[in-house]
Amino acid sequence: MISADPAQLMNEIIDRIQQINLLTIRITQGDNFFSSLPSLRLPQFQHPELGMLKLVSWLYAFYQELGKPNIDFIKERFELYLGENNSRKNHVKTVLRLRTLFQHNLDPMSQSDNSTQEICELWFKDVCGSSYPEDDQQWSLCLVGLLRDTKNFLVDVHKCIQAIDADEARVEILRQWAFRRKQYHPQHEFDRVIQIVASDLGRDINPKKFSNRYL
Repeated sequence: MISADPAQLMNEIIDRIQQINLLTIRITQGDNFFSSLPSLRLPQFQHPELGMLKLVSWLYAFYQELGKPNIDFIKERFELYLGENNSRKNHVKTVLRLRTLFQHNLDPMSQSDNSTQEICELWFKDVCGSSYPEDDQQWSLCLVGLLRDTKNFLVDVHKCIQAIDADEARVEILRQWAFRRKQYHPQHEFDRVIQIVASDLGRDINPKKFSNRYL
């Protein structure tokens, strides 16, 4: 029996995102933590398997495209502010691996793909008792599990930012954080440069695949 309402959990996630943004704007004097919400429609949860697939895509866009430099900076400080046993920093990695599993063909000869398979199977096993969900009940458990993981991760992000705000070294930490944001370049900027250079060299290179491999 699923005891949590996915739609309610999603509402709590959106509310926490807004709280994180408001706090970040205040302490950085104007910068959002997440630049926006993904342009992808919010996942719908009438069908648990489809809801799970849509949620993974939504979270991937959210973490990788709209919050990456800030997420990376804050995750590096989880141990300092939240304790060395905190395991929620692995949540983003789990989302990335789930997206790879759901949207790409895995090569059994690839060490990276085998690692993705193993990480996902361990997560599924922990959440629904199976190495891969097979029915609506198991998909529902996975959906609620991922929503809870997301909510808990964002709670920890919020706590970590609050701890930075209260830290006596606050000014220096905020300076380092601002530097990290300014130095960050999204993947599409590299894709454009790769395309230009490849064309100048007369090479036929897929910019997206190239940057995915080396970024």
